[in-house]
Amino acid sequence: MKIPIIFCIILFAALILNGCASFAPSPSFTYVEGTVSTVNNGQPQHKLEFFIDQPDPLSIRDKQISNLIARKLIEIGFIKAFSQMEANVLVKFNYSVGQGTTEVSSQPDFFWGHETHTDTSYPRNFQLAIIDLEKSHLPDHMEIIWQGEISSEGPSSNIMKLAQPFIDVLFENYGKTVNSQKFKKLFSY
Repeated sequence: MKIPIIFCIILFAALILNGCASFAPSPSFTYVEGTVSTVNNGQPQHKLEFFIDQPDPLSIRDKQISNLIARKLIEIGFIKAFSQMEANVLVKFNYSVGQGTTEVSSQPDFFWGHETHTDTSYPRNFQLAIIDLEKSHLPDHMEIIWQGEISSEGPSSNIMKLAQPFIDVLFENYGKTVNSQKFKKLFSY
């Protein structure tokens, strides 16, 4: 029985591609944990059209974080306005990553003498506020509908990787008031 050459080529290519797929990098997963605090001050009686005020409108990072927040707001029933003039709700966010602290630990290893580990931990903070523009007199007075804050500490200082789990945790608590509630969220980096 002869096997057609084209079949052999396809089989060979499939084996090669399958082997290459096993060498492709896969996403790594870890947990981010910390505390979340939110305050709910009620909802306006009318349709919520939002505009997101970015800390740095020229920053690609802030635009990406703004898009993540916009998706969550749309999921819970808000409508995106094209400008602040058209909106009746203003969304402000802010984040910070502090200076990392490094901890070095050493433990005995019976084969090599000792083993040394270094761990760096960064304090991280993410804040979000939803403001009723019709009741506010900006910049002097803001009537906050809902606000939330995440405090966390961990090995990653990359706010772009942390923004998604932070925003998810905040919006899991949308409409609620919670005080320093602990959370643990799986995310890929």
